[in-house]
Amino acid sequence: MKKTLFIFFLSALSIYAAEFIVFSLDGKNIGTVQCIENDCSSALSKYSKAVILVDKKTNVDSWSKGISITSEDTIFVSLQQNSVSWIELEKNSIVSLCIEDSVDGVWKVSGLASRLQSDACIQIDAGKLVKSANVQYLAKSSMKNTFNILVGMKKIDLSSQSHELGFYGSDFSLKEITFYLDPEMEFENRIYPDPVRISSMDVDLAVDKYKVTNCEIVQTLWDSIPVHSRSQRKSSLKYHNYWIEKKKNTIKNGSCDAHDSAAIKVYLYTALAYANVRSIRDGFEPVYSFKKFSSNNHFPKLYPDGSFDVYSSSFLEKHKNDGDAWIHVQVNKNANGYRLPYYDEWMALAKAGKTGRSFVWGNSKSIEFASQYAWFGEGIAISEKYGVYRQESKPVGMKKPNDYGLYDMAGLICENVMLPGKSIFSHEITTCKGGFLYDSLINLNFGAHEDNFTSGYGTYQGLRLVREIK
Repeated sequence: MKKTLFIFFLSALSIYAAEFIVFSLDGKNIGTVQCIENDCSSALSKYSKAVILVDKKTNVDSWSKGISITSEDTIFVSLQQNSVSWIELEKNSIVSLCIEDSVDGVWKVSGLASRLQSDACIQIDAGKLVKSANVQYLAKSSMKNTFNILVGMKKIDLSSQSHELGFYGSDFSLKEITFYLDPEMEFENRIYPDPVRISSMDVDLAVDKYKVTNCEIVQTLWDSIPVHSRSQRKSSLKYHNYWIEKKKNTIKNGSCDAHDSAAIKVYLYTALAYANVRSIRDGFEPVYSFKKFSSNNHFPKLYPDGSFDVYSSSFLEKHKNDGDAWIHVQVNKNANGYRLPYYDEWMALAKAGKTGRSFVWGNSKSIEFASQYAWFGEGIAISEKYGVYRQESKPVGMKKPNDYGLYDMAGLICENVMLPGKSIFSHEITTCKGGFLYDSLINLNFGAHEDNFTSGYGTYQGLRLVREIK
């Protein structure tokens, strides 16, 4: 009797225990932990800062429940030698892939839950989060079909055409843009204004269809967001509490609605870490690596090798003195993981191959017409309406997309973009493009921006990630 009970006890453990690989935020494998019933808090207590967990057996989400399914389609593909297809899916959807004239092939799926329907067909679940995945069909004749799956993303090859970059200065107020700058000052690292020009771009991208949402941030950074709020009154600790409260109102491993509200307060370091976590989760090499240092009077720098400094005020780092912790960020330009778009890339994505336009939708200054494409015109700053750390946004993807099929490229919340080598307006190394929920229509033009002088703080910052297809 005792022996039977002991065996049952082991069996129960095997059901509820799971082993995870522990990664640092820049992708280094630093150990493994065992979590019981999805509770990893005690197992992670020995680590001094934020980490990333990846299931040792698989990084695939479990099959979605029926209530979360939004569509089910079947895609038929002819068997061809080394054929490569790109398939764009929405989150929480299911699709069947079928090979016409299949010949006893084998399916290989990476990054998605799947069900084999027959030798010719497989059913795949897009899952709960934005991601990239891969499905292959291997025929006995050595013929292979590869399906690159983009969930909540679009493939946009910017090298396929020339692009108009820059903006038309007559469409906005120079006084409004430069009122905080001394007009007599000269900045060695500044290009101003950004002239309209036609340029070619040698980059093929997978791009988020929507701005990153609150749910995506919380679910992806779940293990790094603290459980308990802090009572200190400093702004950075209020920022911690903002995301702690979001986490409290979210179910771990729950589904993220494709039209969840846009994340509107993502400090730069958090955005970079989020990009790395997505890269590791999807099996790509992270773009960013981090090295912490302290300095009481440091000014953000952009270094000749493309690296830069970012202020680390975030729940991702534990430091005693609020205000003296910095992160030196190195950029691996050869990595295939997710990253923030560069300024020219964002401009090309926003203009979507069109020329002569001042706005995402064209040149119309009709509020009724512009409202079809952008949230704007609230008339009062979010901080005044809701309080700096109590603001709410709007659901993503509820307006019309631009000509590339990207939603909310204007309005709602600006998107963090990197400035490679030269700043556009001043000495900042990043800027935030696209405008805000409370902006007027005229301030949604391509020249509008929100500078990030401190390289970390930003009253309101959102993001959209890209990944280079190599």
